[in-house]
Amino acid sequence: MSLEDLPIPAKQAKNGVYSGITKSLFSRQLFSAVIITILGLLLLSGVYYHTKQQSFIEKARTNAVLMEGNIVGLITYNDETGRYYTEPDLIESIRTTLDGNQLTNDGDQNFAYIISTDNQQLIWHSQAFDSVNHNNPSTPPYPKEYLNALPILDIKKDLEKGTNSIEILAAKNAIQGRQNSGGSNYITYHSAFSEGPRNFQLVIAKSAKEMENAKSDLIEQAIVLILITTMLVIFAQLVNSYLVIKPIKRFEQEIKDIESGSQEFVKGIFPTELLEVKHAINALVHVEKGQKKRYRESLDNLAHSLKTPLAVLQGFAESNTTLTEQQNTTLVNQVTRMNDIIAYQLRRATISDHNANIQRQSIRPILYRLKTPMLKVHHSKSFNIDINVDENSQCRMDKDDLLEVFGNLINNACRFCEKIVSVTASNNGETITVDIDDDGLGFPDKNPSTLLKRGMRADNKTEGQGIGLAVSNEIIEAAGGRMELLVSPHIGARVRLHLPV
Repeated sequence: MSLEDLPIPAKQAKNGVYSGITKSLFSRQLFSAVIITILGLLLLSGVYYHTKQQSFIEKARTNAVLMEGNIVGLITYNDETGRYYTEPDLIESIRTTLDGNQLTNDGDQNFAYIISTDNQQLIWHSQAFDSVNHNNPSTPPYPKEYLNALPILDIKKDLEKGTNSIEILAAKNAIQGRQNSGGSNYITYHSAFSEGPRNFQLVIAKSAKEMENAKSDLIEQAIVLILITTMLVIFAQLVNSYLVIKPIKRFEQEIKDIESGSQEFVKGIFPTELLEVKHAINALVHVEKGQKKRYRESLDNLAHSLKTPLAVLQGFAESNTTLTEQQNTTLVNQVTRMNDIIAYQLRRATISDHNANIQRQSIRPILYRLKTPMLKVHHSKSFNIDINVDENSQCRMDKDDLLEVFGNLINNACRFCEKIVSVTASNNGETITVDIDDDGLGFPDKNPSTLLKRGMRADNKTEGQGIGLAVSNEIIEAAGGRMELLVSPHIGARVRLHLPV
């Protein structure tokens, strides 16, 4: 559903949401600052966590390389048994090495083992070091079933000889035989080497709990930091609103004062960024005042220049006896009408409000002011004028111009209607739309917009010069609005006005 399909209250509610969020400088500034701050903190937290993780991994790699040299140097491979054993004089040294690196504990936090990459057989494990006699090279130091009950990881099998690698492995997919190892992660170092024709890998696994705890701590710290920073950003925006938005509000108030006529120009002292706008508005007001003054003077001069010839014509018509009574009446009527037109233009030329900007006018009082006279003028017909316009419907036009426009259009509707004339208004936030409907014959099907030209008429049987629609259209366009000729829901004529707000 589009915004046009919504009912008027829904449109206004939706426009209100958009106006409060997207059209407010303060809201835009606040939301953008908060979003950028949160995204920035999340990015920094991610970079910090990645750096910290790499630090853990590199530290584990360095320690594992040292342990590799100590372990491989202290154990001996037995070709007959296919196992490693420890020389009697090196047993204490290997025990010290394994204990010092916490590789013999029962909690499966850290361990090391050697596996044959040829047949995937476990042949040595740090946690089985004290289980049997290691100083007998003629017998396997570890029973096969015992080794199979020790924790191992699902490591890469295709590691090239003489190379090493380090990665994080999840125990829930890799540990065999130990229930208490499930769900743990390990920083796993593995190095490929060979003994004669056989290939082996040494695996050193260190619990990743410290790294995971650091991650949890980082998440908690990031959340606290985001909350604190967001509060500081909001506070900073409030201060910024006072220091930055307040001059804009003062600027706005001065514009309203110009509209109301309480001052002529923008006079306040404003920040440098607003000075160009101030000068541009003041220049525009100067230009508009000059144009309006020239307009008034031109109308005044034209009206005064025509009054004398018209007075002569009127005196001639009233005193001339050579004209027939019908000719005399026609001449007097036309001269009188010309005088009325000149008087109207003089009134427009001497409007008391000389401001370049026009205040907003409420539409409803003007319509009700016209309703009773229109019913009296067309008393010979039985019809009703329905006005469905709320009190908040306002447009930015001169009051006399509104009276002329609505007077012309409602008068036309009353002339051609059968039973009903209705006036409705709606506000979409940008313009106010006024529909004047009747249930008469309507406009011609082809090019009804031609009726907006001077002298064009839809009905040649009634009195008039055919300029009512054209004059109304010119007044509305001069105010920044537009007029449309449509089909009424009453199957008559609809005149739709889009008036500036």
